[in-house]
Amino acid sequence: MKNYAVSLFLGLVLVPILRADDGPKPRSRVERSSTLSRIERKTYRFEEAGMDIEYAQFVPSRYDKAKKSPLVVALHGLGSTPQQIMRYPGLTDLAEKHGYIVVAPMGYNSRGWYGQRIRIGVTPKDPDNLHELSQRDVMNVLEQARRDFSIDPDRIYLMGHSMGGGGTFHLAMEHPQMFAALGPIAPAIFRPVDDLEKIRHIPVILVQGEKDLLVPAKRVRTWADKMKELQMTFEYIEVPGGTYDLEVRLAGCTLSANEEIHTLQIVREALNNIRKHSAASRAAVTLERQNGQILLRIEDDGTGFPFSGRFTLEELELLRLGPQSIMRRVRALDGSLVVDSHPARGAELEIRLPVEP
Repeated sequence: MKNYAVSLFLGLVLVPILRADDGPKPRSRVERSSTLSRIERKTYRFEEAGMDIEYAQFVPSRYDKAKKSPLVVALHGLGSTPQQIMRYPGLTDLAEKHGYIVVAPMGYNSRGWYGQRIRIGVTPKDPDNLHELSQRDVMNVLEQARRDFSIDPDRIYLMGHSMGGGGTFHLAMEHPQMFAALGPIAPAIFRPVDDLEKIRHIPVILVQGEKDLLVPAKRVRTWADKMKELQMTFEYIEVPGGTYDLEVRLAGCTLSANEEIHTLQIVREALNNIRKHSAASRAAVTLERQNGQILLRIEDDGTGFPFSGRFTLEELELLRLGPQSIMRRVRALDGSLVVDSHPARGAELEIRLPVEP
């Protein structure tokens, strides 16, 4: 029974990654929203931080408090949020199908690294004990779920993407008896690979993109090799990536931590959209400083958006068209966006962001 539960958990990890390679499949409005509309935005009092902290929660419709249910804890990436990872394609659909409760902690804020002592993205305004608070927040949310629901202690699983993937490894190593299986996706892990010895008894599915811009596949393969050496129960899946060109022209321009985070996140979201939706054979990313702004261009030769022409951010918002998550991020940064779409011939995004003084 435990092995069957682990295999279901691995399915939760795999579907958001592998579905993209199957090509776009039209889904009805009802199907798209049937589980996503039931994602809850929750808060709890984080006493150590002296504040209320947000987390996301999904409870399957067949939950029965008289029976013990499996729990998945999902960790978002750098600059992301609990709501975003909870909306990864297929996650809540499978949780509904197989009866999993899913919670997604904030990790104190979007750059806490879940306990890994990494300074990437950290700002001077962050508390000195940010990493401890980030790790504590995850465990607080896990314990909150155990208080609120009837959770099977032998079926608590941990997964995460990028920063969250690194956090998945890190937290399992800090709590090696807590989790039944792990699902790190493109893990930004900065611990020694030999630390896998601490969790050699935990099954792992490790998913990595061949052409990942932020977490190189070569680095992740080292972890897969070590798991093989330790004879762990694991599966390594490397998703083949398309070709892309990357050109950076930022000589003499130093980006702040905040600018780095959001620029990289926009690039990642755009390339992920291209991979999942455009059927492109090529994508190109250009990053430069121009007239006191960061200029980011992303173009591909795929199917384009389901509209034709050149539209500004304001026009896209009015028409409710375009890449919504990127548009929200650009708006929050007080930037500008132009989308040039040619159905069946590709699309180009031109994004300008102000440079912090």
